[in-house]
Parts: sequence; C-alpha cells; structure tokens
Amino acid sequence: MDKKLDPIRYEVFVRRLATVLEEGRTAIAMVSGSPAIVEGGECMTSFYDADGNGVLTATGTLFHVVGSGDAIKYTIKEYEDDPGINDGDQFLYMDPYIAGTHLMDQIIVKPIFYHGKRVAWVGTMTHTGDIGGLLRGLSTEIFHEGIRFRGIKIFEGGKVKKDVLECITQQCRDPELVTIDYLARVASNNVCSDGFMRLVEKFGIEFVEAACKRFREDTDKLVRARLRSLPDGTWRQRTYLSTTKSVEGKEEPVPLKIECALTKVGDQLTLDLTGTSPQNADYRNATLASARSSMFAPLCTFLFYDIPWNSGMLDMVNYHIPEGSFLNCRFPASCGLGTECGISLMGPVAGCIVRMLYAAGLYEYVNASWAARGVSTAGFGPGVWYGGHSQSGGIVGQGTYDLFAGAGGAAPHRDGVDTGGIYVNPTSCISDGEFTEMYWPLLFMARRQCTDSGGYGKFRGGLSLETIALVYGSKDLTTDFLPGPEGGEVRSYGLFGGYPMGNILGDSVLLLTSEEELREKFSKALYPVASSELESFWGVNARKSSGFNLQRQLGGVRVSLPEYSLIGYMYGSAGGYGDPLDRDSLEVAEDVKNEAITLETAHKIYGVVINLERREVDSPETEKKRQEMRQERLSKGQKLTPEKPITKLEPTAKKSSLMRISEYLDIVEKADGTKVICCIKCGNEFCTPGDNYKKYTLRITRDIREMKKVAEGVEPLEYYQEYICPGCGTLLQVDTWCPLIDSDEPVWDIDVKV
Repeated sequence: MDKKLDPIRYEVFVRRLATVLEEGRTAIAMVSGSPAIVEGGECMTSFYDADGNGVLTATGTLFHVVGSGDAIKYTIKEYEDDPGINDGDQFLYMDPYIAGTHLMDQIIVKPIFYHGKRVAWVGTMTHTGDIGGLLRGLSTEIFHEGIRFRGIKIFEGGKVKKDVLECITQQCRDPELVTIDYLARVASNNVCSDGFMRLVEKFGIEFVEAACKRFREDTDKLVRARLRSLPDGTWRQRTYLSTTKSVEGKEEPVPLKIECALTKVGDQLTLDLTGTSPQNADYRNATLASARSSMFAPLCTFLFYDIPWNSGMLDMVNYHIPEGSFLNCRFPASCGLGTECGISLMGPVAGCIVRMLYAAGLYEYVNASWAARGVSTAGFGPGVWYGGHSQSGGIVGQGTYDLFAGAGGAAPHRDGVDTGGIYVNPTSCISDGEFTEMYWPLLFMARRQCTDSGGYGKFRGGLSLETIALVYGSKDLTTDFLPGPEGGEVRSYGLFGGYPMGNILGDSVLLLTSEEELREKFSKALYPVASSELESFWGVNARKSSGFNLQRQLGGVRVSLPEYSLIGYMYGSAGGYGDPLDRDSLEVAEDVKNEAITLETAHKIYGVVINLERREVDSPETEKKRQEMRQERLSKGQKLTPEKPITKLEPTAKKSSLMRISEYLDIVEKADGTKVICCIKCGNEFCTPGDNYKKYTLRITRDIREMKKVAEGVEPLEYYQEYICPGCGTLLQVDTWCPLIDSDEPVWDIDVKV
C-alpha cells in the first residue's frame, strides 16, 4: 500500500466518490423528460483522471462507460490548444466514429479544475430520442442519420452557449425534449464536479490524485489476478441476426453472423471476431467505438463482477474486430443500429466467458443467454422507433422501452429470472404502461409474460415479455420494419444441452384491422390476450396483405401504422441450461400449472406425462417416455466420425478427474497417464482435450419448426444442431446453424488447456 494513503481514509473516499456518481445519475432523471432516461434508465456518469483514464463509474448502462473516456481523450488530443480546455467548459460529442455507440447516444464531458490545474474529468452519456435526419430504418450512410459533432463546446466558462444549443436542437423534431436531455447531462456533470471538489476540500488534492491513481492500479491488479485464477484455453460462440436487401422489388433476408473466440493465457485475455459478416448497406452496422463499448458490458457483468468498474478495464483486454465487418464498419457507413449490433455482440462474448467460468468451477456466475436486447429492433416485423404525431398532436420522436424487460438465462442450479431486466443496465426498468399510453398513440391490450418463451433445459430460461398494442388517436404514425420470415431465426444461445429459446415466434407482427371489426369484438367481450392468437382471429398480417406498402425507401423500410391496427411485440429470449430430459418432472408440472409452459411442451420437449384427472405426474409413464426419447436420439443421430468406436471409461482405468468443462463433460486422467474427455453420465470417451469433442458425438440437424413457432408459409433461416452422447443419448449442446452463410462444421466451443 502507498504509505501516503491511510487505508481507512482511502476506503471512505472511494465510497463517497461512488455516492457522488449516483447523485449525478439521479440528477439526469430529475432534469430529463426522456422516456429512455426516466423510464428506462439509459444513462451513465463516470469519473476519469486528468488524462481521460477511467477511475470509477456509476451503475447504469454499461455500454455507455467507454464512450465518455474516448471522448475525453479525443478532446485532449484535438482541442487542448484550440479552442482550449478551460474551467467551466463542457464538450458535446455526437459521432460514433469517435466515441459512443450511435448518434442518438450522446456524450457531454467536463474538465474539473483545482487552482487552475486540470485534475479530473466527468462524463455523462445518455440516449436522446431524436437528432434530426431521416427516421430510423432508411439511412445508408451516416450523413442521413442527423447532425454530428466531434466535441463542440456547448458550455463555456460555466455558461450555456445559447447559439450552439439552439443550432443543434432546432434541427430536431422535438427541440424542447432534446434541450432538456442536453441540460440533464450538464446537470449531472455539474453535480459530480461539485461533489468531486467537496472531496478535494475534505481530503486534499494530493490525497485525491493519489487515491484515483491507486484505484486504477488496484483495478489492474484485481483484473490480472482474476484472469490468472482461471484456466487457459479458447472458448467460442456463434450467433446470428439478419438484415434485408431488395431483389426485384421484394425484400429478402440477409443473414449476418458473429463469430467470437475468447482466448485466455495467464493474465492476458483476447477476443477475436474473425469470421464476422461484412458491413451492410443499411443502418445495421456498428463502429469500432461502438463494438468496444458493447464488449465492456459482458466483461464487467460476468468476469469482473466484483471489481469496481471503470473504462480502463477494456484496455486490459486484447481484441481483434475485422475492419469492414458490420461490427467495425468503415466511414461513412450508416450505424443507426449500432447499439443493436453491439448488444448482439454481447451474447457471444458472454457465451465464451461463462464457459470459461464453468471450467473454473465458478458455477454460480454461469448463465445461458440473457435477453440482453429487445427483438423488436433486431428481429423481423415492426420495430419501436416511431414517427408522426401523438393523439394530442405532439411530435412522436422516441422509442418505447419495454425491451428492457429482458428474460434471465438459466444457470447450473436454477431457472432464469422471468422478465428479469437486462444485465447491460443493472438499474434498468421498463416503461410505465400509463406513461406510454399518454405519450404515444398506443393503447395496451395485453402486457404479460409469454407462455413457452423460456429456452428448454434442465433449468429453463426466464419468460419473455410480450405486448399487444392498439394504434389509437393518430393518422400518421410510422415505424421501422424489417420484412422477413417471422420466427425463422434464433438469436440467443443455450448452454450444455439447453435450447436457445422456447416455442414462440420471437418476432413482431403487425395486424391490419378496422374500428368496426374491433368494436364488434369488444362488444362481445372478446379481447386479445396473447400474440399467438392475433393472426388467427384479430386481423390480417401486414406482410401478407397485397394492399399494404412494404416498399424499400432508400436504405430500408418504414411503414404506416393505420389507426386501429394491432401490433404484437415479443421481447428477447433467454436460453435454457442442460438436457431438458433431466428436468425434475415435478418442476415441469409446476410450470404447466403456472402457464410457464404448455401441456404439449411438457410432453413433447420434457418427456413428462401428466395425468389430467389427478393433475399429477405419472412417474412410470414419464420414465418410459424419456427413455424412448433418448433412444430416438441414438437411432436418429448422425455419427460424425464413423470410424471412432464407442468406448467407455472403466472405473479402474480412471486415475483422477482433472476438470469438469460442462454439465456433462469431464477431463479425466487415466491410469496410464493419458487424458480424455468423458461423459459424466455414462463414461463414454470422446477424445483428448486438444480435440473438438463434438466430432465424436451423434448429431441431429433439426428443423427449428419442430421446436418453435415459425410463421405459416415461410422457410426458416436456421436449424438446430443437437450434439448427443453416443453412449447414453444425453443432449450435450444445441447450436444454431445457418446453411446460407456457414458450413456444418461443428463449432469448437471448448478448447481448454490442462
């Protein structure tokens, strides 16, 4: 310990610094009227040292932490001399090629001075609903998206530059709302800088500077120690999402792939995204700054969960994101969905991390895929980025934030949390229903946890949120729209035999109806309560209507939302954990009782037979059914390495268990000194640890329509690849596979060094 720092005073200082940041974050919500901030909590305030190195961050949106640091370093590099960095100045950044995630996630940074010397910075980053430019979904280059600023002084000498502020806000559709968003960031920075100076007055500037330096050094030591405590190896995860392109006047889906390999050696961690799809012609791209910011969230949440967070953590991680990919697009590519692309990256990064943690025996920190993003903007169908006017005549320039009700992924000892929130923002909450109905021309018909939405598994994924909204009170409401095979894509992952999602569509649907039809049904006490019933009774799917305009306009599709149309939204999917046939049959029966799953799913997926008369599990029939299902796997599975005979480890041949690498796989040292990956259940020997165990499994390539809902008349883009132990029929891993852009080579997800 630095002899200049008393340990008790140091800890008191750190706690008070964190409290100051929370006061700043509270100030944002007190000033701003933005639903993203007030309702969704999408904001972040952080402290940095005089050179822009991260010191400490508040709770809030984790992919907003790195952006302020990038902005500060750019300010120092470019503006130190001209126009100068002075006490009371605050700089506005709106350029994802420099800092942040997309133009709507904006940053204001403020230097903190003590006796004329710059001693620290504070930065606040939030989402703003409108920045001018084209409405979401139409841009093909960043110039279409709205105004960009690379560090313009919005405050100078402690006073707002009114000419600059009005120049910015008057280019937006809702200048008053945008103005208070800017002032909210300024307020947060002012609260935090004042609080920082109070700490300087209490502890002295030398102590404060030494404590901030010590804090960064402690973080570095803790991060390095955490990495050294984990096994060396490489872990891989692949996920998909889609965009569209126009072919002979029709929109066709274009699948996109994220390939992530995480390699850990000693205290070094490297993320390699080689193999990720090229950048797109529309707005589904992320800049390098955006991708970096997004990687921060899973690293902190899953790996550095108990280490105080700051942006410097990312500097301790090596990464390769190919330039020209849609996660590192080249200027001037449009990146309006930079957050969505970046959040899509969080899934595979987290998938790699949790496999590494499992191999380290840290089971309590392992989760299957969380619904870290709302499908409404990454999936097919209508999105939530509205335009037009509200029922009161006001301009609609915001998106709704029900997508923050993410479902939690399943874990080794428990189910996922139903609509548990999103881990990228520990303080997130969804929009208040009445606030939504007041601000937007929408009326909720339903807002509920969706039956069968959690990924199947020994422990199931949490249930997702679904809503049904009625367009009411507006004649010109529009939204973004991604035409495609609804339900034909899987965008999450399961762990160790768990499925990525349940039996749901997983996409949004626009139903065309009329006031007369609705009033007639309402008069008969009929009411839509689930999105699964919409198309069969409540209207015509807009995608199937010849009279509905789904024509591309520049870079994408926006659609009119006729008054009295219905929109069914499905938000995110959480993965399951473990083989569904290992789930406690009583838990399955309880799920049926609580409408978490259907009776059909209990029988078809979990192999549980329920006696309807007695309303209880028929244990003998359940055991028989499950054995039949395992046998079916063994008979249908394709042997990927036919020449490999089935061999089982004899108990007398086992010397010791070296490492458990998944729910069902163990690395064993045999009596003769050789090492082999074995099935924990039956002892089947797969291969040596330096080989891909999946090559020695049975594989069933399954049409996802056997396991989940897909819209009628469309072909899915992906398949499930089920990897099965040839010795006992246990489901070891379920991957998604898109034959349009990938070979069927098994993903080598676990390559651990022992």
